[in-house]
Order: sequence, then C-alpha cells, then structure tokens
Amino acid sequence: MSNQIDFSDIAPFDDSQFQEKMALLVKEPGFEHAVRYVMPNVNYDDFVKELMSISDKESFQTKIMWPFLEMLAKKTSAGITIGGLENINADMAYTFITNHRDIVLDASFLNLCFLRNGIHTSEVAIGNNLLIYEWITDLVKLNKSFIVKRNLRITQALEAARHLSAYIHYAINHKHESVWIAQREGRAKDSNDLTQESLIKMLALDGGKSIASNIASVNLVPVSISYE
Repeated sequence: MSNQIDFSDIAPFDDSQFQEKMALLVKEPGFEHAVRYVMPNVNYDDFVKELMSISDKESFQTKIMWPFLEMLAKKTSAGITIGGLENINADMAYTFITNHRDIVLDASFLNLCFLRNGIHTSEVAIGNNLLIYEWITDLVKLNKSFIVKRNLRITQALEAARHLSAYIHYAINHKHESVWIAQREGRAKDSNDLTQESLIKMLALDGGKSIASNIASVNLVPVSISYE
C-alpha cells in the first residue's frame, strides 16, 4: 500500500520537521545570498525571526510566499487572471497537469491564483536536475514541493517512476493534497504542447486497478497556461 512506503527522499518535509529544517536553512550562506538578491532592502535578521516563527508549510505559503508572489506578479506582469475555478471542488484533491512555459512561474502563479481564491495550494513536482545545492532541496521541500528524479538508468528510471506514481496517489488519496506537474519534461520549443506519454504511464503505475482506474483516481485536471 502507498501509505506504508517511505517517501522521505522525494516528499515535502512533514510539518513536524518544519522548524528544524528552517533553522538549518537560514544559516546557509547561499540562501541568505538568494534572499538578499530578490529582496535587496531586506533586514535579514528580522526576516530570519519571521521565518522561525512559522511552524508549518501552509503558514509559510500564506505568510511568506503569497506576499512574495504578489510582489513578483506586480513587478513582472500586467496582471494574472484565471478561469474555470467554478469547476474545482474545494473538498477534493486534484492532479493539475499543465503545459510548460517557465520552470518556476507556471506552478507559482497557479498557486497564487488558488491563494487569492481561498483554494488549497498544490504540491509542486520539481526535477532534481534543478536542485544543484542541498539547501535548494530543503527550501523547495519546505515549500510543498516533491522531487522528480531525472537522468537515471533504465532500471532505476522505472523504479523511480513507480515510486513517484505511488507518492502522487498517496498525496491525492491519503493526504488529500493536490499536486501540480508539467505535461512534459522541459519546454516545448515550438509551442506544440503534447503531453509526454511516459507521464501518463507513470500515473497509471500505482493504484492496484486497471490503467484507466488508476489514472482516474488521481483526478486529472488539465490546465492551459498562457503568457501574453
């Protein structure tokens, strides 16, 4: 059963680990440098105190990430709009699968729209090829991200796909957390947004039923993202 598998290598940190992991993160020179880069006027000591007053991932998103994403949207866009939220049941968990335009902003702006509309944010799939430092891994796992292992040998890749599939099913059906994943690895260079076949196969690996039933159980919701 998925709920008996150890997902600690890829899953977001549990809230019971949050303050311990945050205490280590704020001591990292690379993290401090990144914070000062995106917020040049920050008082880092005060910022650390604010971070250390937070006890869980949900509060981190609402108190830290929400204001940051609003600032980012204001500085880099003329506005963000979303349609179709009337089709989302707040009591359900979904797998949001989107076309892929920007490694960071696709999922971030989708979650910003959820925050604005009182909808529970989704966990975010992120490739381990982007996690070049350990502190970046810690940061994303504090921010409700889970890890997709890339560039593996064939036998390792299949095992990683089974593990990832099991985690997504676990997140949806046991944790009742929505997840976001891009429809393919990397951006479509010609804007021809075809879903990677292996992604659908991965979602069907866990569930213990037929392929159709396994896919249906993660409540797929296609989302189209456009930057204009």
